Amino acid sequence: MSLQPAQGQSNENPEMTKTGFLERLVGQWEGEGKSNNREIRDLMQFEWALNQRFVRFFYRAIAGDNYEGEGYIWYNPSHRCYEWWEFNNGQRPVRRHTGHSNPNQLVLEEDGEEQKMRLTFTFVDDSTLEMTESVLEEEQVEPYVRVRFQRKT
Repeated sequence: MSLQPAQGQSNENPEMTKTGFLERLVGQWEGEGKSNNREIRDLMQFEWALNQRFVRFFYRAIAGDNYEGEGYIWYNPSHRCYEWWEFNNGQRPVRRHTGHSNPNQLVLEEDGEEQKMRLTFTFVDDSTLEMTESVLEEEQVEPYVRVRFQRKT
């Protein structure tokens, strides 16, 4: 596994290091939490794909909901931001978020036609990851999904 920038990629790409946020996401995760005040249990899996340029993800509810999605996330060095592309069985089947990270948190926002959304991943420690999904309304953040995941692999 080479962590050197691919041809045409900037040395400023935070994902070209062993401590990049995407590298920390890679693995299988199982979590419990709430979605719209319903108890849920979910599985997530992140894996490197396409010459380690992208991380492919799979997300599936296993209790309390029937949500299922998959997609890709990557760091776009040209735009200096993360891009999240998701395809799912929910109300908005194609979603695109963009955002930034610090060592322990990735914040992605989607400026949809109907509403503005925020997806946040926060590492509590190396084996615990919290995910929230929120609606952004006039400077207010209204979370409707909160899940705390434990690393399985």
